[in-house]
Amino acid sequence: MEILICLSIITIVFFIVNIYICKFDMWSPSSLFYIFWIISIFSTIYLLDIYKLKINLLFGLIVIVGLFSFFLGANCIKSVRINRQVETLNNDFLEIRNKYFVNIFIIVLISILGYVAISYNFSQLGLVAINEISESSEAMNNYRLAYLDGEIESPFYIRQINRFLVIMAYFSVFDLARKIILKKNIINIYINILIIFISFINIILQASRTQIVYILIAFFIYINVFYIRKNRKVISVKRNIIIFIMGIVLLLFFGLMGVMMERPGQEDPFMVVCRYFATGIMGLNYASGTEQFYPSVLFGEATFGGIWRCINDYIVNINYDYYQDFNFYNGYSLGNTYTGLYKYYSDFGFWGISILPFILGWIFSNFYNKIINKNVNFIEILLFGYFVKGIVLFSYDELMISTQISFGLISDIIYIFFIKNCFF
Repeated sequence: MEILICLSIITIVFFIVNIYICKFDMWSPSSLFYIFWIISIFSTIYLLDIYKLKINLLFGLIVIVGLFSFFLGANCIKSVRINRQVETLNNDFLEIRNKYFVNIFIIVLISILGYVAISYNFSQLGLVAINEISESSEAMNNYRLAYLDGEIESPFYIRQINRFLVIMAYFSVFDLARKIILKKNIINIYINILIIFISFINIILQASRTQIVYILIAFFIYINVFYIRKNRKVISVKRNIIIFIMGIVLLLFFGLMGVMMERPGQEDPFMVVCRYFATGIMGLNYASGTEQFYPSVLFGEATFGGIWRCINDYIVNINYDYYQDFNFYNGYSLGNTYTGLYKYYSDFGFWGISILPFILGWIFSNFYNKIINKNVNFIEILLFGYFVKGIVLFSYDELMISTQISFGLISDIIYIFFIKNCFF
């Protein structure tokens, strides 16, 4: 308990200093980074007695070094600043060519692709339900476990349709955020809503929730970016409170989805949310307490997993089989996430958690500075929302280097430019 209390105080201090440096921009990458770490630490404290966790010193040292390293990268070279000398920025993005024709084409395309993907994923759930003699909610959890164990693999075309629908959802929340802030064509948002709805249904039928979280994070990020680009100031406290309340509602809905999917130990929506935020910290604490860090053979085997998997799957077989084990403690499942620091420490020790968070903090602060202060191509703003989950959910797992730099990123970039050049 004492180590977590100290960590919470240190993290809050980092957040306060960071928010002061950023001129109270609650939506800068570094601010969100520390906000989610604070939530994760307090969620772990809440679950401490339930899980009977023992927090070890090595875990505390790893977290402090990682948080300090990110702080230096985000603030000490070039901190986030709104350039108030810039009076106007171009926000006229996603203007559709041949609106009537393109709108009809998008509706038809999304409806067909959605039908194909949803039908397939629903049929897979049906097979699992029949084989396991289970209800639909249990089937979702069994399907997820079978997928993670490699027992189920969707055909290539289904995987690509799933990815395309997700990218279309990013375009839709981007355009929806732009219309809300600029108060432009608010009534004409039916296509955005249709795409988001179809994409979310398809994600749920894959027995997953995290992609929905990623898209919603991007949506709120886009709202903030367009607000700053339009008004040249940060979002007010009043509006942040409204967004905060919306976030709580969405989190409880996320927890309710976990209950509906019959995840083990997820009978209460509030407990589901706490477990989601705490599982990374609990996993890292368990690994550091038992010294169960992944023994890397290849250079950066865990950190650069996406690259090594591409090499293994498409170039030459190197027997790459990195996998994060599910851990159990006192009869409770701790999941298989370990915060973003686990892979860096497994591969490179304290050098890894000192250098890599520093680089991420520097890159995202510069990226954010650029999109709020300069006239940029809309794809740069879109990509910021696509990548920023790696920073926001760093207390949960490593979702940036190991996950994003992969073959999936190549296909997503192709789909982004395909959509841009075909429709806009």
